Amino acid sequence: MKLWIDDVRPAPEGYVWCKSVNDAKYMISKYSERVIGPCIRYDEIELLDIDHDAGDYASDGGDYIRILDWLEETGRNYPIHIHSQNPVGVENMRRIIERNGWKEVKSYDKLSPNAKLLALRKQKDELEAKIKELETQYTKCECGYLFDINEVDCDYEEYTRRKCFPSKCEFDDDEYGDVKYADIIFYCPVCGKKHIKNHIFIAIL
Repeated sequence: MKLWIDDVRPAPEGYVWCKSVNDAKYMISKYSERVIGPCIRYDEIELLDIDHDAGDYASDGGDYIRILDWLEETGRNYPIHIHSQNPVGVENMRRIIERNGWKEVKSYDKLSPNAKLLALRKQKDELEAKIKELETQYTKCECGYLFDINEVDCDYEEYTRRKCFPSKCEFDDDEYGDVKYADIIFYCPVCGKKHIKNHIFIAIL
């Protein structure tokens, strides 16, 4: 049995909806102590999927973190998934879970095998799109190192003060009337491959 403990969000299919702390305590007590033989007790609770803020139902046992306090006091231990949007409440609940060594079930772990596969494929597509975007925005060396070619821009005075990004920079000058240009030659800091940024405006003479 999976318990969905929430004041307003309806329980997903396959869950039993408990709206208050005392409702959840009742269900856990009832279905964790089922006697099916002379000396056999059967615990039917599989998962507690729990919110933090009980809203209008807080008058019936407090906020849902009180369930974790009760589990701790009574020595019970169930897998727990937190679906609260209250970040402070989530951290407080996680402290109780971690202190007792209970298992916190992440959202991914709740998915069916097919749903997990679809989620992984979606993540793969998103990552590949981000990689392509980065490779478009930045200069990519054959070794795979990415760097911003715009950061290679520097003038002679700056070049005398420091080595130009990323590791070494040289100038190959041309003059056209009153304007001076340079091809900036620089090297990948990982593999040392030579790159050229063509015809960069340097100064007006």
